[in-house]
Amino acid sequence: MKKEIIIEGMMCSHCEKAVKESLSKINDIDEINVSADNDKADIIFKENIANEEIKNAIKEAGYIVKKINSYN
Repeated sequence: MKKEIIIEGMMCSHCEKAVKESLSKINDIDEINVSADNDKADIIFKENIANEEIKNAIKEAGYIVKKINSYN
């Protein structure tokens, strides 16, 4: 499964790194791709991850989640 997370406030590669490091603390994520240019992060996982857990990780990194889209 995949989630696309639209994030407010990312500006550079340091922002991307902070978001990726914070998301990597969540168990069961297989792949993380973060793009400040597109204001988003994509995560791929096998077990469902609660949106609230994702929002908390992004907030911990200092950014705001605008929207989360889920795909199978």
